[in-house]
Amino acid sequence: MLLVVLALAAEQMVSHRKQGKEFAAPHDINATVEYRAAAWAQKSFPNLRFFMPGSMAQWGNTYTDIQQFTGGSFTMATNQVQQRADTAIGFGAADVKEDVHLTLTWLKAFGVGVVAISGKDARNTGARSPIRRSSMACCLRCGRNRG
Repeated sequence: MLLVVLALAAEQMVSHRKQGKEFAAPHDINATVEYRAAAWAQKSFPNLRFFMPGSMAQWGNTYTDIQQFTGGSFTMATNQVQQRADTAIGFGAADVKEDVHLTLTWLKAFGVGVVAISGKDARNTGARSPIRRSSMACCLRCGRNRG
C-alpha cells in the first residue's frame, strides 16, 4: 500500500515540477490573445467602449488604455447594476431573439460601441456558450441594421 501511495505521489511531483517550470519560463506577451485584442482595439477604435469576454477584459487594461464595459479585476467591481448587466448580456434569456433584445439594451445603456466575440474554441468557458456567441453575433447584425 505504501508503494502505491509513493508511486502516485512521485507522479504528482513530476507533474507539478513540469507545470512550475512552464509557469516560470518567460513568455512572449505579444503572442497572447489578450494583448493582441487590446492592441487591436486601441488602434482600431481608440474612442469607443468595448465589451470583451473573459480574460481579454481582465487583461485588456493592463496592456492599453481602452475603455471597457467590464475590465480589470471582476472581484473589485463595485457597481452592482453593471455586474447584473454583465451577467445578463448573452445569458439573460433562454430564447436567442429575446436575449438579443436584452443584450442590445444593456450594451446601449452602458455606451458600448464594439463587442469582441471569442471563437468557438476559446479557452474561457463563458465565451464558449453557444447562446452567448449566437446572441452576440445577432446583436452585431441587429445593431448595424438599426443604426
